[in-house]
Amino acid sequence: MKLEKHFKEILVKELHDVAKKIKKETDLRRKVYFYSAVRGIAERIMRLHFDSELLLTTIVVGASYNHVSERVNMFVAGDRIIPVSPETLNKLADYIDELADNIEKGKVTYKTLEKIATLSYTTTGPGYYTLETGKMKI
Repeated sequence: MKLEKHFKEILVKELHDVAKKIKKETDLRRKVYFYSAVRGIAERIMRLHFDSELLLTTIVVGASYNHVSERVNMFVAGDRIIPVSPETLNKLADYIDELADNIEKGKVTYKTLEKIATLSYTTTGPGYYTLETGKMKI
């Protein structure tokens, strides 16, 4: 990701802060609320300094947020067919930390974005089925 130094520093700090908040929180809905900040900070920085890898990050994280948020809302409302646990959100927080570390070190983020996409896919019907049948590993 080719960002100016000060944008990179802001992004990395915010991502680490978000990951900490997700891990500290116990309520699933609040974990998702904090997760939404990942896309927010990436979008804000992209408006000031466009980068195609950052654009991909906003797309992947946005889709991930939508999947996870929808499942958490259904789960909290009583639909327990596809389970979602605090550990799922904590694992996303680990990936956010990994994303921040890669950005800080100037490494590519694609593998981390794949992890985020795969984990959030498990909160969908097809994704959970694929996980349960052993065709996908996380």
